[in-house]
Amino acid sequence: MSQRVLYSFFFVLLSVGSVAAASASPVTYDFTIMNVSGPLGPGPFSGSFSFDSSTIDPGQSVTGPSLTALNFTLNGIAYNASTANDGFLTFGSAGQLVDFCIANSFVGPGVCNVNSFSNTFLINSKQFFYATPTTDISETDGAITFTEVPEPGTFALLGTGLLPGAGVARRRLWASFVRRIRI
Repeated sequence: MSQRVLYSFFFVLLSVGSVAAASASPVTYDFTIMNVSGPLGPGPFSGSFSFDSSTIDPGQSVTGPSLTALNFTLNGIAYNASTANDGFLTFGSAGQLVDFCIANSFVGPGVCNVNSFSNTFLINSKQFFYATPTTDISETDGAITFTEVPEPGTFALLGTGLLPGAGVARRRLWASFVRRIRI
């Protein structure tokens, strides 16, 4: 078997594995809440949330428990996907997240709510509201940013794309080395 055929076989094998890794379902977003007013201010607060993209259709809005992971601490209380998983996720026509609301006060499917004088919060793409056991509802007067975290499969796909170039560079370097030795 020629070396070129062997390289082609390994390239195809790595490409198939990378595509399978790149089509993994979990999508994670990091968020940061700036300039929080009220008793817990000034912030910033940050956290992350994940959802299963394999269950999402472009242009769809998903309500109710849709998060697979949530990491957020407020007023000394750590929240996760089982303690704060109410709200909605809305996706654009290309399948990108365009709006979201995460809350820990269940009113009904897809309804985000904050209750005065309780440890409740509401985060969406534009606002952050919260209340503590001793305060009424407070609202942010700053910005909320949310950014998608690249999946490990994306890096695997990039690495697979760079492998043939590394092989060609190695072969040229070796050929140059052999030529110098013969001279």
